[in-house]
Amino acid sequence: MNNLSRRQKEKKERELAMIDAAEKIFINKGFDNVSMNEIAKEAEFTKRTLYKYFESKEELYFAVAIKGFHKMFSYYMDAEEGQNGFDKLKLVSKAYYHFFKECPETVRIINHVRQINKKEVLGPKHRQWREIDEQIFKKLAFVFEEGIADGSIRSDIEPLKGAYTFIFILNGFLHMISESDDSFLEHFSSDVEDFTGLGLKLVSGIFKS
Repeated sequence: MNNLSRRQKEKKERELAMIDAAEKIFINKGFDNVSMNEIAKEAEFTKRTLYKYFESKEELYFAVAIKGFHKMFSYYMDAEEGQNGFDKLKLVSKAYYHFFKECPETVRIINHVRQINKKEVLGPKHRQWREIDEQIFKKLAFVFEEGIADGSIRSDIEPLKGAYTFIFILNGFLHMISESDDSFLEHFSSDVEDFTGLGLKLVSGIFKS
């Protein structure tokens, strides 16, 4: 923002304030139970001003999801330190687990935005979200390519398909953990961290060469 004019900075600050306000309300009430009037009131702007920045509630929800994506990226920095493709895949699973554990509301928003994505909204934030979403899977597909090349990941896996499968399985496992109470742990000597650690190993191990 340092290269922006004063007017541009003010505009950007207003937009960020609207996104922060929307995020707070979406977390508390979900998407369907929120109106643009409520968001405008929370952000301390008029509804008319809000619509100057976001043409619909869907667009504002995509903006909140984009904010969540950027937050998620910060958890993945250490994954680049892996020695080979499979090592990086394990680090990605651990990073996503920590993000899932520490930012569950953000994860729910990111997951739910895929339902809204089915609608042909196609505003600027919608397009930006799609681009970021595609970049995430392409980056993960590159990890699969690295692993296949160095022999640490199975060579019979198509990289992009593997990336989607990996995230779907990982997300499903962590969702079940978050939705369950600890009673399932009574069947064996373990705690949530140990159980999750085993789950992450198994999820990653599916792709090991």
